[in-house]
Amino acid sequence: MSARGLKAVVFTAGLALAGTNAHAQATAKDLLRSGMNKSVNQDWNGAVADYSQAVALEPANEKAHVFLGIAHEQVNDLDGAIADYSRLIALKPKEAGYRKDRAKVLLKKGDLEGATKDILRALELKPGDEHSYQLLGNVHMKKGDFNGAVAQYTKAIDQKSGNSTLFRDRAAAYRALSEADEKKEAEASAEFKRVLREAMTPK
Repeated sequence: MSARGLKAVVFTAGLALAGTNAHAQATAKDLLRSGMNKSVNQDWNGAVADYSQAVALEPANEKAHVFLGIAHEQVNDLDGAIADYSRLIALKPKEAGYRKDRAKVLLKKGDLEGATKDILRALELKPGDEHSYQLLGNVHMKKGDFNGAVAQYTKAIDQKSGNSTLFRDRAAAYRALSEADEKKEAEASAEFKRVLREAMTPK
């Protein structure tokens, strides 16, 4: 399950946690519960502190890493979030969702190459995933490749999930493409007029 799918869980109570050390398990459980309460109250720095302690106690606790990644994103600690999702990928290398989670943060940082690698890997693990296509569309938008963005959003729409944000994103790509074409036409017209003026100016 990806961090995107688990965000709602942050606002629910009660986690079934497993561990071999009963004392450490109880402590990590308390810290996660405390972190969730702080998340509900928008105390994201406090949540980071609690989740970090839970991770330190139970390094293999998947949910603790997920919640910590979400909290790091909320406080705009993108490097921290990338580290969290990287650890999750190490724990669950075949989980496509964590690749997408890291890709989203890399995209925020402007690392388009790194984001693309993670998204393509996610598609290998989960072929036809609409969210991966959507993320690839976002990468193309950042690059200014609006035709590429339209193509990726269309692939996402073709999965027929009914996700309305895909149509919104594709509409934005079409609009950006139209504006770019208009700008090119204006620049070409201005250049033609400049050349014409120079040709008509007596030497």
